[in-house]
Amino acid sequence: MKSWNLAVVLALVQCALLASAPALGAPGAVPPDLKPALRTGARATKDAAVVVGIRRHAFLGQVQGADADAEAFSELLIRTRGVPRKRVRRIPGESASARAIWNGVTEQAARTGRGGTFWFYFSGHGALGAEGRPLLRGVTAGERSATEDDGDLSLDRLRDALAELARQRGIRVIMVLDADWNGTDREGSRVIVPAVPEAPAAPGPHDVWLLPVTHGSSQTGAIASTEHPLPPTGQPAEAPGVAVWTGSAAGQGAWNLPLSGAPHGVFTWLVLGALRGWADGEGGGERDGTVTAGEASAYVARTLPTLVRGGQAPTFSGPLDLPLVRARPVRLDRPPPLPTASDLPWDAVAVRARARDVARAEAIARARAEQDEIAADRRARVAQMAAEDWDRVQEWAAQGTDEGAIAAARFVARYGNARTFLPPVPVEVEDDRYTLEGRTDDFDVPQVAWMRAQFPTLPEAPEGAGGDVPAVSLRLGLALRPLPAGTYRIGSPGGEPDRGEEEGFQDVRLDAPVLVGTTEVTAGVWAALMPENPLDCAGRCSPAHPLGQVGYLDAVAFCNRLSALEGREPAYRVVPAPWLFKVRPDADGYRLPYEVEWEVAARSGSPARFAGSDDPAGACGYANVSDASRGGATSHDFPCDDGAPRATRVAMYRPNRWGFYDMTGNLAEWVEGVYVEQPTADEVVGGVVLQILFGGSFGLGNARIDPTVRIHRGGSWADGTQSARIAARRTAVMDRPTVHHGFRIARPAQGP
Repeated sequence: MKSWNLAVVLALVQCALLASAPALGAPGAVPPDLKPALRTGARATKDAAVVVGIRRHAFLGQVQGADADAEAFSELLIRTRGVPRKRVRRIPGESASARAIWNGVTEQAARTGRGGTFWFYFSGHGALGAEGRPLLRGVTAGERSATEDDGDLSLDRLRDALAELARQRGIRVIMVLDADWNGTDREGSRVIVPAVPEAPAAPGPHDVWLLPVTHGSSQTGAIASTEHPLPPTGQPAEAPGVAVWTGSAAGQGAWNLPLSGAPHGVFTWLVLGALRGWADGEGGGERDGTVTAGEASAYVARTLPTLVRGGQAPTFSGPLDLPLVRARPVRLDRPPPLPTASDLPWDAVAVRARARDVARAEAIARARAEQDEIAADRRARVAQMAAEDWDRVQEWAAQGTDEGAIAAARFVARYGNARTFLPPVPVEVEDDRYTLEGRTDDFDVPQVAWMRAQFPTLPEAPEGAGGDVPAVSLRLGLALRPLPAGTYRIGSPGGEPDRGEEEGFQDVRLDAPVLVGTTEVTAGVWAALMPENPLDCAGRCSPAHPLGQVGYLDAVAFCNRLSALEGREPAYRVVPAPWLFKVRPDADGYRLPYEVEWEVAARSGSPARFAGSDDPAGACGYANVSDASRGGATSHDFPCDDGAPRATRVAMYRPNRWGFYDMTGNLAEWVEGVYVEQPTADEVVGGVVLQILFGGSFGLGNARIDPTVRIHRGGSWADGTQSARIAARRTAVMDRPTVHHGFRIARPAQGP
């Protein structure tokens, strides 16, 4: 009885083990577990590293296993190579923008000891840019962007910078890149694919198919599309002192090992194994306890094509005799038996990839239909605004007088190039997130044609801001320049003269790029957009002068009006009292810059006290401030003469390094936020939520804070060195402006 029970138990256990084992087709072909990393006892105390794994991009498909790749490679560097743990920097995938990667790599490489090696590992999406040059895609990369911006990082540019550091510091650089270069994910699903209403029943131009490609054949890709052929192949440029090891050639995809329990890219998994010792003696040499770059790259190049059913060919450029791993008292692992492509369930992978492509195309089609509805609604809102303005100006314009011509010019300036902008829309498909690209739709306002017929010589826009070529131009004469996402330092050092207690240094982060006006809003622009509220600078300015005597509430009304005119979502909403405005963080419309955005634009990467200069005497070249030109005024203390006793036209002085004018002086500028000493973000008290310094939210807490008191920055033509400093924070009641108050605009950097 006992033996019978034992036999039953053994049989059940055997069945369970067989049911749970992967179907690989051959005994001993199960890939070995690579955890934990082999500890060799080696020490590489001069080495440093940056490791990046981006599993989930903001607007692209997932890179399954990228986070596991990065974790495993970090442990390999620490345990197997012997790099000190504190010298291995992991950049989390959710923070791995192109700028963060660039900053982390260049900073960490500069800390590598002379004679040491700097390692850069990247697992994520790649792309091909101009002339087939490779790009690394940061977490914020857009679906169709293939240019170097905040979303994409040029591999050539990064390699050149590291080559220069290698030359200067006497170090070696090894870049290990597990990225796809043909617009697919690790299961073969397209990252960029056209949206179609329905999936075709038979193979069509939108289908993605696995090609039965064998290594060494004339066919070059694992993924192909008749509408989107494989991009041209290209390799990163040569750079002395830098070795580059990529998981696939440009124009090819990178694949995941389709096994449960092995969440790694095929290339990364083989690299981990090669450096454990699988590659020791590769090519017929003796196993000597050292794995060289030549042995490791040859092992991976020989083995990888046997695992995948596609044209993934790893590439290596650099010295082959470079030792990557040395074992001290511990022996390296011997190469295990590996499965072949025929053992692995690639057919299931292909079916899953095509099903996800079809689901994604359908989801994008639905999102586009919703976007069309939004566009129609925004066009209707602009048309309603035009109809309301038409009722006011039609009678004047019909008289043919000068006043009628002015009214007609303002109407045409507002509605002559009517458009609605729709920002990119995220699309969720299963666990993957993609994006529907934003677009701009131009449309006609019927009354404009009548105005132009009555006044054939009407100008397109009133006189507005001057200055150099902006990043973005508006037809009203405004111009905007971008502030890239990234981490910035604001505040002032302890020794700065006239420093306030609340100005301590803070490292703040802009999570997304933002556009900021290059100049203050002018009287001419205001008159073109806000004819029912004719602020006129008390008769002391031309249309090109900054608009003074403007309050915070006026600036909010201007921003919402401009947003509606362009078909954008207004950034401000009144809640619940007339004086309290809440910023809609996700709106694509115009608003005042947050304090941090204003200060980043004013500093433009410089620690100087004033925009453009740290020297008060030199500030007069960049700013209209209180100086000798004010005659007997008692407040002036700038030791110079800028030639302007009051406000001047915008852009009369030199811009700062990033092209922003009048960040110091001319008019003090309203910014978005309620004054709080040393404010903290993300607190909510009593259900009253206000927008503040970082663009986040804060609560009033127990402090006695008057939300009608708002902040202005930069000083004016009447301010001396204390108030004109970039770090100085001053306040005023939002609805009680003076001739010193003006503003400039900002908005998210989405679309044109």
